[in-house]
Amino acid sequence: MTWESVRKAYPEQWVLIEAINAKTEGDKRIVENMDVIGSFADDGDGAFQKYIELHKVHKEREYYIYHTSNDILNIGVKKWLGVRL
Repeated sequence: MTWESVRKAYPEQWVLIEAINAKTEGDKRIVENMDVIGSFADDGDGAFQKYIELHKVHKEREYYIYHTSNDILNIGVKKWLGVRL
């Protein structure tokens, strides 16, 4: 799905999406194709709990939580500087 089709299918909701096809351009992550894992009408807490649950099992997958009131997906990329222990 594209972000436009997600917005039409899930108006005014929080959605948990998995990036299927994505690329990085500068400091932005561009998600071209995505699957909706779940939608949450009331608040983002349910979406975040589901994200945590899925991320524990599938750390290699790319999940995002976003509200469909946003016209575009604006996902920033931060470079990690330092040592991770």
